[in-house]
Amino acid sequence: MGRSGFVMLMACVLALAVGAWQPARAGAPETVEPLRKKSLTGEQYHRLRDEWKAYAEAHPGESRAWAQLARAAWYCNDPRSVSMEYAEKAHRLGPDDPEACVELAKHRWITWCDGQSAQADESVR
Repeated sequence: MGRSGFVMLMACVLALAVGAWQPARAGAPETVEPLRKKSLTGEQYHRLRDEWKAYAEAHPGESRAWAQLARAAWYCNDPRSVSMEYAEKAHRLGPDDPEACVELAKHRWITWCDGQSAQADESVR
C-alpha cells in the first residue's frame, strides 16, 4: 500500500472512530470506570450510584446511563438483583451499545443465572 492509500485508510479509521464515539450528555455524572482502570472509595461509588440513578431516571431512554448505574451499584455492593436489573434495562435500550453489552454479560456470568455457562466467553456472546 502506497503512502496515499495509507493516508486514505487512516482517514477512514478516524472517521469511523469519531462517528462511533458518543460524548456524554451535558450534566451527566462522572464516568464509573472499570476497576482495572480506576478504583474509588466506597463513599465515592455511593455518590456516583446516586448521581447515575437520578440521571438515568431523568433520561430513561439512555442505555449508557443505565449501564453506568449498573456498574456503580455493583461497586457499591448493592444486591445483585438490583444491579442486574439496571444492566438488563441498559441492554434492552441499547442492544448494540458496547457498554450495555459488557455490563449485562458481566452480571450474567458472575451471578450464574439458571442455565448460564461456566465459561465467561460464552456469556459475553
